[in-house]
Amino acid sequence: MSYSRWSQTSIWYTYYACSYSIERDEQAFDVCGVKCFLYKDLKTNLEDCLAQAKAGCPDATEEDMKDLRGYIKRFMEEVESDIALNLVEQIKVSDLKDLPDLAIKLKSQTEECYNKEDFEEFLKDLDLIIDTPETQIASIAESIKTDLGKKIYQKKLNSPKIDNLNRYEILKT
Repeated sequence: MSYSRWSQTSIWYTYYACSYSIERDEQAFDVCGVKCFLYKDLKTNLEDCLAQAKAGCPDATEEDMKDLRGYIKRFMEEVESDIALNLVEQIKVSDLKDLPDLAIKLKSQTEECYNKEDFEEFLKDLDLIIDTPETQIASIAESIKTDLGKKIYQKKLNSPKIDNLNRYEILKT
Protein backbone atom coordinates (compact mmCIF):
# COMPACT_ATOMS: atom_id res chain seq x y z
CA MET A 1 0.00 0.00 0.00
CA SER A 2 1.26 3.43 -0.89
CA TYR A 3 1.03 6.28 1.61
CA SER A 4 2.41 8.96 -0.70
CA ARG A 5 3.66 9.30 -4.25
CA TRP A 6 6.07 11.71 -5.86
CA SER A 7 4.08 14.68 -7.04
CA GLN A 8 4.05 18.45 -7.03
CA THR A 9 2.89 18.32 -3.42
CA SER A 10 5.14 15.51 -2.10
CA ILE A 11 8.82 14.69 -2.36
CA TRP A 12 8.17 11.26 -0.84
CA TYR A 13 7.13 7.97 -2.33
CA THR A 14 6.36 5.78 0.66
CA TYR A 15 4.70 2.41 0.95
CA TYR A 16 4.21 -0.71 3.05
CA ALA A 17 6.91 -2.88 1.53
CA CYS A 18 6.21 -6.53 0.82
CA SER A 19 7.13 -8.51 3.91
CA TYR A 20 7.08 -12.27 3.97
CA SER A 21 7.49 -12.29 7.71
CA ILE A 22 4.70 -13.08 10.12
CA GLU A 23 6.44 -11.03 12.82
CA ARG A 24 5.13 -7.54 13.52
CA ASP A 25 8.65 -6.21 14.11
CA GLU A 26 9.75 -7.27 10.62
CA GLN A 27 7.08 -5.38 8.67
CA ALA A 28 8.74 -2.84 6.40
CA PHE A 29 8.04 0.77 5.47
CA ASP A 30 9.91 1.95 2.37
CA VAL A 31 10.87 5.55 1.77
CA CYS A 32 11.71 5.00 -1.86
CA GLY A 33 15.13 6.21 -2.85
CA VAL A 34 16.11 6.74 0.78
CA LYS A 35 15.74 3.66 3.00
CA CYS A 36 13.47 0.82 4.01
CA PHE A 37 12.68 0.87 7.74
CA LEU A 38 11.47 -2.05 9.87
CA TYR A 39 8.51 -1.53 12.18
CA LYS A 40 10.65 -2.37 15.23
CA ASP A 41 13.12 0.40 14.33
CA LEU A 42 10.35 2.94 13.80
CA LYS A 43 8.70 1.92 17.07
CA THR A 44 11.97 1.97 19.02
CA ASN A 45 13.46 5.18 17.67
CA LEU A 46 11.28 7.14 15.28
CA GLU A 47 13.41 10.28 15.61
CA ASP A 48 16.56 8.44 14.50
CA CYS A 49 14.71 6.98 11.51
CA LEU A 50 13.47 10.44 10.55
CA ALA A 51 17.04 11.75 10.85
CA GLN A 52 18.21 8.98 8.51
CA ALA A 53 15.49 9.90 6.02
CA LYS A 54 16.51 13.57 6.24
CA ALA A 55 20.17 12.60 5.64
CA GLY A 56 19.07 10.62 2.57
CA CYS A 57 17.03 13.55 1.30
CA PRO A 58 18.79 16.70 2.51
CA ASP A 59 16.50 19.01 0.54
CA ALA A 60 13.49 17.94 2.63
CA THR A 61 11.84 20.88 4.38
CA GLU A 62 10.31 20.85 7.85
CA GLU A 63 6.92 20.48 6.19
CA ASP A 64 8.20 17.50 4.16
CA MET A 65 9.48 15.88 7.35
CA LYS A 66 6.13 16.49 9.06
CA ASP A 67 4.41 14.77 6.13
CA LEU A 68 6.81 11.82 6.36
CA ARG A 69 6.13 11.47 10.09
CA GLY A 70 2.41 11.26 9.26
CA TYR A 71 2.96 8.55 6.65
CA ILE A 72 5.05 6.54 9.11
CA LYS A 73 2.40 6.87 11.82
CA ARG A 74 -0.28 5.60 9.40
CA PHE A 75 1.93 2.63 8.53
CA MET A 76 2.49 1.85 12.21
CA GLU A 77 -1.23 2.07 12.97
CA GLU A 78 -1.94 -0.39 10.16
CA VAL A 79 0.67 -2.82 11.43
CA GLU A 80 -0.67 -2.56 14.99
CA SER A 81 -4.26 -3.16 13.90
CA ASP A 82 -3.46 -6.05 11.54
CA ILE A 83 -5.63 -8.99 12.63
CA ALA A 84 -3.24 -11.76 11.55
CA LEU A 85 -0.18 -10.06 13.04
CA ASN A 86 -2.09 -9.58 16.30
CA LEU A 87 -3.02 -13.27 16.33
CA VAL A 88 0.62 -14.21 15.79
CA GLU A 89 1.55 -11.97 18.75
CA GLN A 90 -1.13 -13.70 20.84
CA ILE A 91 0.22 -17.11 19.81
CA LYS A 92 3.71 -16.09 20.91
CA VAL A 93 2.56 -15.38 24.46
CA SER A 94 -0.31 -17.84 24.75
CA ASP A 95 -0.68 -20.74 27.06
CA LEU A 96 -0.41 -23.98 25.15
CA LYS A 97 -4.04 -24.76 25.93
CA ASP A 98 -5.08 -21.67 23.91
CA LEU A 99 -2.95 -22.61 20.90
CA PRO A 100 -5.53 -24.67 18.96
CA ASP A 101 -8.17 -21.90 19.09
CA LEU A 102 -5.67 -19.21 18.11
CA ALA A 103 -4.38 -21.37 15.25
CA ILE A 104 -7.92 -21.80 13.90
CA LYS A 105 -8.49 -18.02 14.05
CA LEU A 106 -5.19 -17.37 12.29
CA LYS A 107 -6.05 -19.86 9.53
CA SER A 108 -9.42 -18.23 8.92
CA GLN A 109 -7.84 -14.76 8.81
CA THR A 110 -5.10 -15.79 6.42
CA GLU A 111 -7.64 -17.40 4.12
CA GLU A 112 -9.82 -14.28 4.14
CA CYS A 113 -7.30 -11.45 4.17
CA TYR A 114 -3.88 -12.65 3.14
CA ASN A 115 -1.93 -14.62 0.66
CA LYS A 116 -1.98 -17.89 2.58
CA GLU A 117 1.45 -18.80 1.21
CA ASP A 118 2.97 -16.09 3.42
CA PHE A 119 1.77 -17.97 6.48
CA GLU A 120 1.79 -21.52 5.12
CA GLU A 121 5.01 -22.76 6.74
CA PHE A 122 4.06 -21.32 10.11
CA LEU A 123 0.58 -22.85 9.89
CA LYS A 124 2.14 -26.25 9.10
CA ASP A 125 4.42 -25.88 12.13
CA LEU A 126 1.44 -25.00 14.34
CA ASP A 127 -0.55 -28.01 13.16
CA LEU A 128 2.39 -30.32 13.79
CA ILE A 129 3.00 -28.91 17.27
CA ILE A 130 -0.68 -29.05 18.20
CA ASP A 131 -1.23 -32.58 16.84
CA THR A 132 1.89 -34.19 18.34
CA PRO A 133 1.36 -35.70 21.79
CA GLU A 134 3.62 -34.34 24.53
CA THR A 135 5.27 -37.73 24.89
CA GLN A 136 6.43 -37.58 21.26
CA ILE A 137 7.14 -33.85 20.90
CA ALA A 138 10.94 -34.30 20.90
CA SER A 139 10.71 -36.39 17.73
CA ILE A 140 9.44 -33.52 15.53
CA ALA A 141 12.31 -31.07 16.07
CA GLU A 142 13.66 -31.42 12.52
CA SER A 143 10.22 -30.89 11.01
CA ILE A 144 9.70 -27.38 12.42
CA LYS A 145 10.66 -24.82 9.73
CA THR A 146 9.89 -21.31 11.02
CA ASP A 147 11.61 -19.39 13.79
CA LEU A 148 8.32 -18.70 15.52
CA GLY A 149 7.36 -22.37 15.15
CA LYS A 150 10.64 -23.29 16.85
CA LYS A 151 9.86 -20.96 19.76
CA ILE A 152 6.43 -22.52 20.27
CA TYR A 153 7.91 -26.00 19.88
CA GLN A 154 10.43 -25.18 22.65
CA LYS A 155 7.61 -23.90 24.81
CA LYS A 156 5.75 -27.20 24.41
CA LEU A 157 8.94 -29.24 24.77
CA ASN A 158 9.75 -27.50 28.06
CA SER A 159 6.23 -27.54 29.46
CA PRO A 160 5.67 -29.73 32.52
CA LYS A 161 4.42 -33.16 31.62
CA ILE A 162 2.00 -35.19 33.67
CA ASP A 163 2.65 -38.89 33.51
CA ASN A 164 -0.05 -41.48 33.91
CA LEU A 165 0.09 -41.09 37.68
CA ASN A 166 -3.10 -40.37 39.52
CA ARG A 167 -3.48 -37.22 41.63
CA TYR A 168 -2.66 -39.05 44.88
CA GLU A 169 0.59 -40.45 43.43
CA ILE A 170 1.62 -37.03 42.11
CA LEU A 171 1.06 -35.38 45.50
CA LYS A 172 2.92 -38.21 47.21
CA THR A 173 6.11 -37.74 45.14
